[in-house]
Parts: sequence; structure tokens; C-alpha cells
Amino acid sequence: MVIGSLLFSIFLQFVPYYCVRLGTEIEVSGQAANTRYPDLVVVSEAGAAALAGKKRSLVTLDMPAPVLVVEVVPSSDTNPQSRERDYVDKRREYAQRGIAEYWIVDPVAAIVLVLRLTGQEYHEQRFVQNESLVSPGFPGLKLRAD
Repeated sequence: MVIGSLLFSIFLQFVPYYCVRLGTEIEVSGQAANTRYPDLVVVSEAGAAALAGKKRSLVTLDMPAPVLVVEVVPSSDTNPQSRERDYVDKRREYAQRGIAEYWIVDPVAAIVLVLRLTGQEYHEQRFVQNESLVSPGFPGLKLRAD
């Protein structure tokens, strides 16, 4: 949760506070799950408006897809199911959902994958150590992989 909170504070420099969300679920059309609970979600103004006043912070299928979803893989070295879920299942579900940008932050493997949706699939860029992340949706972002 530390990484999610850090990213939350960084994204506040780029989007209004009500568009950066911790604790928001996303409805997906997957065989493994019906909803996902990412570490950080950035929604558009339209997405924030759709969520306003709701009792449950859930981006449903009829709402605009989030602009960015960040997943932190906490135990990729000891839990292959966790790794499979974040690297494969969620990648497929988020692409089907139309989420433009998906980050996989893997502190154990010491990498950050920035995935950009093109058509129906993600194209990934891998960042390690002190490399500066390149975000298609947030070109002014100054953040290193470490």
C-alpha cells in the first residue's frame, strides 16, 4: 500500500484529487473474477462524475473506463498465483475493459511495466533501476522505476 499511496500523491500533481482513487473497484468481464481491486485508479472527469454520490466505489461496465490502473505485485517470488493474476488475468481483463494504461509494479522483480492499450491488446515498456518511466497518458510525469 505504500507504493500506491506514493503514486497517489504524485498523480495529484497531474489530475484533480477526485480523479485519483484508492479503494475503487473495477467491474470486469473475466472468467477469473467479476471485479478487480487495483492499488490505484485514475479516472477521467466523466468517470469521476459517474462515481459521484455512489455508495460503493465501483466502476461498472456502463461507466467510462479508467484512464490508468496500477497494480502492485506484492509476492511474485513466493506466490505464482499472484504473479499470474497481475501479469496475465488482469492484463486480459483490463484490455477487454478498454483501460488505456495499466502499470504493473513488481518490487520483488524490481521492474515497472507500463502497458499501453493499442486496439485490443497492450504493448509494454519495461523500466528497471533508475530508468525514467514513460507514461503515454501522463507525459510530464517525472518518476524513476526504483
